[in-house]
Amino acid sequence: MCLDCPVGQKSATGAGVCIECDSGYAAPEPGSAVCDKCDATAGQTSTAASMTCALRCTRGFAFNEWSNETNRCQQCPDDSTECVEEGYRVENVEIQPGYWRQFDWSGFVPDTSIRECSFPGCVGGNVTGEYCAPGHQGPLCASCEFPGFVRTVDGECNVCTPASTAAAILPPIFAVLFVVLVVMVIKVYMANRGITLFGKDAEKDMELFNSLMTKLKVVTTTCQIMGNFVATFKIKYPKAFTTFARRVLGFFNLDFLAIVPVGCVFEQDFHSRLVFTTLVPIGLAVVICLIHYKDLKRSVPWLLVGSYAVFPSVSTVVFQTWGCESFDEGVYLKSDYNIDCNSPDHEWYKVYAW
Repeated sequence: MCLDCPVGQKSATGAGVCIECDSGYAAPEPGSAVCDKCDATAGQTSTAASMTCALRCTRGFAFNEWSNETNRCQQCPDDSTECVEEGYRVENVEIQPGYWRQFDWSGFVPDTSIRECSFPGCVGGNVTGEYCAPGHQGPLCASCEFPGFVRTVDGECNVCTPASTAAAILPPIFAVLFVVLVVMVIKVYMANRGITLFGKDAEKDMELFNSLMTKLKVVTTTCQIMGNFVATFKIKYPKAFTTFARRVLGFFNLDFLAIVPVGCVFEQDFHSRLVFTTLVPIGLAVVICLIHYKDLKRSVPWLLVGSYAVFPSVSTVVFQTWGCESFDEGVYLKSDYNIDCNSPDHEWYKVYAW
């Protein structure tokens, strides 16, 4: 006896029972003798007893409607995505924490990618535009929302509090007082020892002064080089070293806007940092010259020491003006992903930096 089985079932010739089609098979017509296998390479699958094959990729794959290939099921990258169930589409693939993508199709279309974040704040998820933790924004979640959030030395965007606002105001004041104190101590020390850089014993005193400055330069240069490791080399350092480099060694580079949380006081971007870093040394040089306006030769040693101290930080910030990174769409500044490298404003700052 041959049965007229309903759709989704089959009955072989001479069989007396109808059998449901297995998952991945379908019987679109009643009375089917066999179940047709769904084309998995084209993104087709089915549940048991299905009448048709649906566009549903298997576990570990996602359906890509932007693909021109016959096989529109693409394998999900193991390290940056998670496709633990069948039926995923490219636009709702689960992005792992620590990764970010610009568009729904990023990572599944040629010349696009899912990027690993170099800053904390990438929480992942399956909704484009919501891959960032609260307070983080922009490409790679590398920028902080303003107002209300400030970047810490660890790279996190924390809510502004009265304490963080005070932390932005007090360090510059203490830094100025510290410099004044150091200058006064040096002058008192030199006066008590009878050291003068311009008197009759100037040659002997200059040797002592140069000896001390050489030792100071070695220590300062070492700290400045180590302090720039985190910003220069894209390496995942231990958190303890990263914190130490930014909080402690950062002061040797005199890059105060990078370590002091001024984001709670005013909106800071790379352009303001560039102007501050380049103009402040000039202003300090003018002040030194005004102090010794009666005998400008006395200002020369201080100008040389000052230029040596600020050269690493100033040159580093200036060269960062040209450090851009291409994304799926747009080119952004690595030091501030909110800045479009092709924008007219940034073109003017390139001229200024040059």
